[in-house]
Amino acid sequence: MKKVILILAGFSAAVSSAREIPNYVKGALSGGIGQRVLENCAAPSASKELWVNNVRTIIFSGGDMWWDRNGNGNAFYYVPAVQQKANGVSSNFGGSIWIGGLDAGGQLKVAAMTYRQNGIDFWPGPLDTINASSDAATCLKYDQIYTVTRNEVDEYVRSKGQTVSSNIANWPGNGDVSKKTRQKIGTVR
Repeated sequence: MKKVILILAGFSAAVSSAREIPNYVKGALSGGIGQRVLENCAAPSASKELWVNNVRTIIFSGGDMWWDRNGNGNAFYYVPAVQQKANGVSSNFGGSIWIGGLDAGGQLKVAAMTYRQNGIDFWPGPLDTINASSDAATCLKYDQIYTVTRNEVDEYVRSKGQTVSSNIANWPGNGDVSKKTRQKIGTVR
């Protein structure tokens, strides 16, 4: 019985495929609130190639990852990194962030990047706390991939906030002085 279940599970995984989610579920650029709030922002374009734990892949600031959007549109997730890249064999085609939930009226709201086929649901940068809006300058400023290493965080904690690397000092989660959201760096609890 276990063999039958494993064979069926393997077959199901082999023949499954991804598809675009219907517009009535998507809430962003297919005419929903995202179109109105972020209409002046350019599509997120920053990317970073990662080589971690013998994996070579790419991520984008728009919430999608593992595909070569900037090149030929092929899969870009290689394990082991060097050997599979040379052979052109990728373990995954693509992935993305999907977030969903019910609003106060029980309506399903979903933000899902689906290969940028039908608009964009994720934008870089903070939103205004009053009306959830943003502007082109803010989107452009935050359209990058930020990096902080474990060693930087460990040193920051070890020094009780006295040693602050430039990556930690410039981390966007620290807030923005001009928008009165910047927190004091250097306080370790």
